[in-house]
Amino acid sequence: YTGSAQSGYYAAQIGLPLILQFVTAPLHLLGYDIYNNPKNTIKQRFQFMGKDYLKNVSIRMVRMAPPWSFGTIGNKEIRENLHDYLKVYPKRMQSTLVYHVSG
Repeated sequence: YTGSAQSGYYAAQIGLPLILQFVTAPLHLLGYDIYNNPKNTIKQRFQFMGKDYLKNVSIRMVRMAPPWSFGTIGNKEIRENLHDYLKVYPKRMQSTLVYHVSG
Protein backbone atom coordinates (compact mmCIF):
# COMPACT_ATOMS: atom_id res chain seq x y z
CA TYR A 1 0.00 0.00 0.00
CA THR A 2 2.98 2.30 0.33
CA GLY A 3 4.32 1.95 -3.19
CA SER A 4 7.56 0.06 -2.61
CA ALA A 5 9.15 -2.38 -0.20
CA GLN A 6 11.46 0.32 1.18
CA SER A 7 8.68 2.82 1.87
CA GLY A 8 6.63 0.01 3.42
CA TYR A 9 9.58 -0.82 5.67
CA TYR A 10 9.91 2.81 6.71
CA ALA A 11 6.17 3.16 7.37
CA ALA A 12 6.13 0.00 9.48
CA GLN A 13 9.32 0.83 11.34
CA ILE A 14 8.13 4.33 12.21
CA GLY A 15 4.47 3.54 12.78
CA LEU A 16 4.35 0.23 14.63
CA PRO A 17 6.48 1.11 17.67
CA LEU A 18 4.42 4.27 18.12
CA ILE A 19 1.02 2.63 17.63
CA LEU A 20 1.93 -0.12 20.09
CA GLN A 21 2.17 2.51 22.83
CA PHE A 22 -1.63 2.54 22.94
CA VAL A 23 -1.40 -1.06 24.18
CA THR A 24 1.80 -1.01 26.22
CA ALA A 25 1.17 2.24 28.14
CA PRO A 26 -1.87 0.91 30.05
CA LEU A 27 -0.01 -2.31 30.87
CA HIS A 28 2.90 -0.26 32.16
CA LEU A 29 0.58 1.93 34.24
CA LEU A 30 -1.19 -1.15 35.58
CA GLY A 31 2.14 -2.56 36.71
CA TYR A 32 2.96 0.69 38.51
CA ASP A 33 -0.42 0.70 40.21
CA ILE A 34 -0.23 -2.94 41.30
CA TYR A 35 3.23 -2.38 42.77
CA ASN A 36 2.55 0.96 44.45
CA ASN A 37 -1.07 0.40 45.53
CA PRO A 38 -1.55 -3.35 46.07
CA LYS A 39 -4.88 -2.87 47.86
CA ASN A 40 -6.58 -0.88 45.07
CA THR A 41 -9.78 -2.27 43.59
CA ILE A 42 -10.21 -2.97 39.87
CA LYS A 43 -12.28 0.19 39.56
CA GLN A 44 -9.52 2.27 41.16
CA ARG A 45 -6.95 0.69 38.84
CA PHE A 46 -8.98 1.60 35.73
CA GLN A 47 -9.46 5.14 37.05
CA PHE A 48 -5.71 5.44 37.58
CA MET A 49 -4.92 4.13 34.08
CA GLY A 50 -7.53 6.34 32.40
CA LYS A 51 -6.70 9.52 34.31
CA ASP A 52 -3.78 10.60 32.13
CA TYR A 53 -3.96 7.93 29.42
CA LEU A 54 -3.38 10.15 26.36
CA LYS A 55 -0.69 12.14 28.13
CA ASN A 56 1.17 8.94 29.01
CA VAL A 57 0.77 7.46 25.53
CA SER A 58 2.00 10.63 23.84
CA ILE A 59 5.07 11.00 26.05
CA ARG A 60 5.91 7.33 25.54
CA MET A 61 5.61 7.87 21.77
CA VAL A 62 8.05 10.77 22.01
CA ARG A 63 10.45 8.60 24.02
CA MET A 64 10.17 5.57 21.72
CA ALA A 65 10.51 7.31 18.35
CA PRO A 66 14.27 8.03 18.43
CA PRO A 67 15.57 4.57 19.38
CA TRP A 68 12.90 2.25 17.96
CA SER A 69 11.80 4.09 14.83
CA PHE A 70 14.45 6.45 13.51
CA GLY A 71 17.40 4.82 15.25
CA THR A 72 16.58 1.41 13.80
CA ILE A 73 16.22 2.81 10.29
CA GLY A 74 19.47 4.78 10.61
CA ASN A 75 21.34 1.79 12.02
CA LYS A 76 20.20 -0.44 9.15
CA GLU A 77 21.14 2.13 6.51
CA ILE A 78 24.58 2.77 8.04
CA ARG A 79 25.26 -0.96 8.44
CA GLU A 80 24.26 -1.76 4.84
CA ASN A 81 26.33 1.12 3.44
CA LEU A 82 29.33 0.06 5.51
CA HIS A 83 28.99 -3.55 4.35
CA ASP A 84 28.83 -2.37 0.72
CA TYR A 85 31.84 -0.08 1.18
CA LEU A 86 33.97 -2.75 2.87
CA LYS A 87 32.62 -5.58 0.70
CA VAL A 88 32.11 -7.61 3.86
CA TYR A 89 28.74 -9.27 4.25
CA PRO A 90 27.35 -11.29 7.16
CA LYS A 91 26.72 -14.97 6.35
CA ARG A 92 22.95 -14.46 6.39
CA MET A 93 23.26 -11.83 3.64
CA GLN A 94 25.62 -13.81 1.40
CA SER A 95 22.90 -16.08 0.08
CA THR A 96 20.79 -13.09 -1.01
CA LEU A 97 23.54 -11.25 -2.89
CA VAL A 98 23.39 -11.19 -6.65
CA TYR A 99 26.77 -11.23 -8.34
CA HIS A 100 27.04 -9.70 -11.80
CA VAL A 101 29.51 -11.44 -14.06
CA SER A 102 30.89 -9.35 -16.85
CA GLY A 103 31.93 -11.28 -19.85
